[in-house]
Amino acid sequence: MKNIRYLLSILLLLPSLVHFGQNLTLEQAIAMGIKNSDAIRLEKDKNLLNDFDESALKAKMKPQISLNADVRGNIKLQESVLPFSFGPDGIEEGETVVPFGRRFNNVFSIEAQQKILDFSTKYDKELINIKRTSTTIFEKEKADELKNKIKASYYNLIYRNERFLAESEIRGINKEVVDLLSEKEKSGTIIQNQYLKAKLDLMESERILKQETAYQKKAKDNLYYLIGEEALTVDSVTISELIHPELPILSAAKGIESLKEENYIAELKARIKRESALKRPTLNAYGNLTTFQQANSFNPFEKNSWFQFSYVGVRLNWTVFDGKSNQIKQDKFQMEKTLAQKKIQILQNERNQEVKEIYSELLKDRENLHQIDQSIQMAKAILDTDIKNYNLGATPYSDVLDSKKRLATLQSSRLEYVINYLNNHYKWEGLVE
Repeated sequence: MKNIRYLLSILLLLPSLVHFGQNLTLEQAIAMGIKNSDAIRLEKDKNLLNDFDESALKAKMKPQISLNADVRGNIKLQESVLPFSFGPDGIEEGETVVPFGRRFNNVFSIEAQQKILDFSTKYDKELINIKRTSTTIFEKEKADELKNKIKASYYNLIYRNERFLAESEIRGINKEVVDLLSEKEKSGTIIQNQYLKAKLDLMESERILKQETAYQKKAKDNLYYLIGEEALTVDSVTISELIHPELPILSAAKGIESLKEENYIAELKARIKRESALKRPTLNAYGNLTTFQQANSFNPFEKNSWFQFSYVGVRLNWTVFDGKSNQIKQDKFQMEKTLAQKKIQILQNERNQEVKEIYSELLKDRENLHQIDQSIQMAKAILDTDIKNYNLGATPYSDVLDSKKRLATLQSSRLEYVINYLNNHYKWEGLVE
């Protein structure tokens, strides 16, 4: 029974152990970085601001009610002159000064208005949705910026791993040669200087390997910082993870600038329609209930001093002529839309051409890597044979040195091809994804 529980615990742990032992792929690194990014979460939260704009637009379509109060003391009443006067016998020639109102006026009213018809509201809502798209594009831009940083860091780690492997192999070769010469130096079959030179080469390769180990750790720490966690194995991530047996021919994707221009075109289209809608009539219902006082003393309880009136109505507003300002705005938006469409075409043509050029370079880099890897394997076999023959006394030590230098030179050349491939692959992925 105890053995069964032990076996079950191992089976439960196995998926996590396998996951931990896997190499971190570029796609996994990007997914982790986006999931853990505070900057991207902030951009997502900014989209909530558009909810307020939409709520404000809906609020405008609801009844608008206002309460008004006006308490006034007239220092001097407005007066008018009548072209006659009043005498004992009635109306006489002359003039009569007549004041309007009384010294104190108090007005209290409630007003209500309801929008019934406004054709521009539809496009106001459309503009809010375009703002949502714009926020999403900015979010994608932030995500792309993070992706590019992660890619650069990931590719730098690949390069550092490749350098570490290359220097490890060179160190291993130098160690093998030192071990070989150590026996011969003890037996006196070689001069001591040969052994010291080989040992010096080993010391130098160990110094370089130690340096590459530090660079590798720095690259790994930088990647962990960008993705926000330390989860998977990265020490053995190599360029082979990126070299496809056959690179697919992919079309250039739309860049952020093109997406921004497309969204701008959508905004311009909505604005053109909105300007056209503004020329159409609007209809509003309204009502008012007012109570007011006119009195000679500041006394709200003065008899027969309060009066009331109320009304309801429907107001139609239709701009018949505005000096063509509305049409001028539409023409301007139309011109901006045409220019934006031309810019999109230029941007896309540039990306298409760049993809073609980089794809050609990528194929060439992959072929160079394939060929130099074959040369390195052959150089290793030659070095192994020369070491064996030297150990048997069938070949001079100079052949071992030549083979060792040849292999080191090929390893250095390979690192140059690695850099070229990584740089072009980085650019290619950014253009076609």
